[in-house]
Amino acid sequence: SGVLSSLTSVAASDYPPEKLQIIGVNDGSRDDTWDWMCRAGVELGSRLELVNCPVNRGKRHALDEGFRRSRGQVLVTIDSDSVITRETLRCLVSPFVREANVGAVAGNVRVWNVDSGMIPRMLDVSFCFSFDFMRASQSRVNTVMCTPGALSAYRRDLVLKVLPEWLGQTFMGQPSVIGEDRALTNFILREGAHVVFQRNAVVFTVVPTQYRALCGMFLRWARSNVRETLHMTTFAFRRFRATPASGARINLLLQWSSMLVSQLLLVPLLFQCCINPLTNGLSVVTCAMTVALIPAFFYLMRTRTLNGLWAVQFAVFWLLALSWINLYALVTPHHSGWLTRQTVTGVVPRRWARRRPAAVHPAESLVGAG
Repeated sequence: SGVLSSLTSVAASDYPPEKLQIIGVNDGSRDDTWDWMCRAGVELGSRLELVNCPVNRGKRHALDEGFRRSRGQVLVTIDSDSVITRETLRCLVSPFVREANVGAVAGNVRVWNVDSGMIPRMLDVSFCFSFDFMRASQSRVNTVMCTPGALSAYRRDLVLKVLPEWLGQTFMGQPSVIGEDRALTNFILREGAHVVFQRNAVVFTVVPTQYRALCGMFLRWARSNVRETLHMTTFAFRRFRATPASGARINLLLQWSSMLVSQLLLVPLLFQCCINPLTNGLSVVTCAMTVALIPAFFYLMRTRTLNGLWAVQFAVFWLLALSWINLYALVTPHHSGWLTRQTVTGVVPRRWARRRPAAVHPAESLVGAG
């Protein structure tokens, strides 16, 4: 099972065992997750602390269970459908040692089940560009907008400071049960701390292989983006930190531009395609494919393979099948939904086979690093 692989990959880390506290939290799962966690407990013994919540209360409360049991100065969160390499933890905590202002660190998320179909292959290229380029550029101005749930690290004192507000966060009068990673990032930024990206802190995660699940994931992310962009706007234009914040404000304005301007242009664009589908539609598709060559070329430079051409297919796929998501999220940000993570029994991608443990499924893992 994946949760077993996730926990054992943490235990196998190249990190001093005496400084490593591993906590596995089962948030009231009704499948066999707890059984697999108990098996991990047998294998890892006293190195693993297990928590079984009788009722599902959401990911924030599951993480809170781990946060409150932690003893380390740095808290690392890892999703139960994700595994890390031996070097990941050591690399992830290094920014905290180098710079006192760092309050959170985003890991580098890559696709585990990349050989499971067209969707994971497209997402692999998308993730590469999203992390190695987008988050890397945000990190240059110390303002990564979202620390991913699959792998992130936080200073414990900052987390405990914002914990009550984060747990009780609401949107339009309703409890916030999505976007806990982006929300926590915002709270850390608001405290004046830096949030950076660590490229060599790699985590492999399971992504959807079916269209319906993919839509659920993107819709959840898009709604969270709307909510937390609004939240960040409430403090970003004040003097929220002592260090320069111009880059943070520029990134925020780019978020607003992407969220509003692009969606306002989408409606007349689709209208024009309906009027003249052959000429206008072909022009739009050609333009999308051309723009997609940017992440494709970036992937080529990173991996020295032509798999980056999946970005071209993804551009067309997004245009025809997924472009409605951001617009729908913009008018329904108050809705909440949860994407059930998948169980994967597929083969480990060949190019990663020597770098990671073997097999995955859905709990949450928390690592306290001294």
